[in-house]
Amino acid sequence: MESLTDRTELHHSGEMRDGQSSIITQLALTPETASVLKESIAMAREKKHLHTTPLHVVAKLLDSPSGFLHQACMKSQPTSYPLQYQGLELCLNVAMNRLPMSISSMEPLISNSLKAAFKRIRAQQHGRQPPSTDKVELEQLILSILDDPSVSKVMKAAGYSSPDISATFQRGRKYEVFISFRGEDTRSSFTSHLYAALQNAGIIVFKDDESLPRGHHISDSLLLAIEQSQISVVVFSRNYADSRWCLKELERIMECHRTIGHVVVPVFYDVDPSEVRHQTSHFGNAFQNLLNRMSIDLNSR
Repeated sequence: MESLTDRTELHHSGEMRDGQSSIITQLALTPETASVLKESIAMAREKKHLHTTPLHVVAKLLDSPSGFLHQACMKSQPTSYPLQYQGLELCLNVAMNRLPMSISSMEPLISNSLKAAFKRIRAQQHGRQPPSTDKVELEQLILSILDDPSVSKVMKAAGYSSPDISATFQRGRKYEVFISFRGEDTRSSFTSHLYAALQNAGIIVFKDDESLPRGHHISDSLLLAIEQSQISVVVFSRNYADSRWCLKELERIMECHRTIGHVVVPVFYDVDPSEVRHQTSHFGNAFQNLLNRMSIDLNSR
């Protein structure tokens, strides 16, 4: 299999710069990871830096207050937030200001340290049994970037610890898959089989009728479980839209998809995708039933 070094090799010992879209395609990234890398390259170009480095990636990841890395930093040092976090931003800016500048207007190179971060991910994927050929997920990039010496140095200067942040981040990813489904439609059929198959494959799954800790308020626990999962499988069925609860789950799932790169896998069980997209047929009728009940509830108040 072609190595990352082979696929990202730059002509003439790295002196000729590839276009950013070409590099990103060669790296085999998920859309969320590709977006972060594109924005990091754009930042390096705007600052007229010679290379795009792990520091640029960290800066982009920290831009989003609801993002993975920002949240992990906050949770690792909750008593000193936000002052310590502001110190981290300052240390990061100082370190970036010391990076080599480009004397031309060409695209910044992907630095060797950033290539090494992707190589670490690929090595981990190839070490699995069976070896994984999946695209690089954003969570994998974050953990690899935190291992970079320049990032660790900046973290330490601001009073943070890269290993502590990594541990906090990984503790926050409690589940691998969250299943959103309409119980009366699929609990005893498709969803139960899907759940069993994932469990047998060693995947940690959240299914609300079995995984909720006793004594927890169900809405808070469900919303947190979505945030703590890497992937949500949404099983759209005939009566899915008849459940206010299912739609609240879907709303949070899509919010996490937009803000933290949460992966969403739709499954259409006994409904056509067009019915879901346009709210027609059985799926549309279920949605209308919910709207009617909500209207009655509002009028009775």
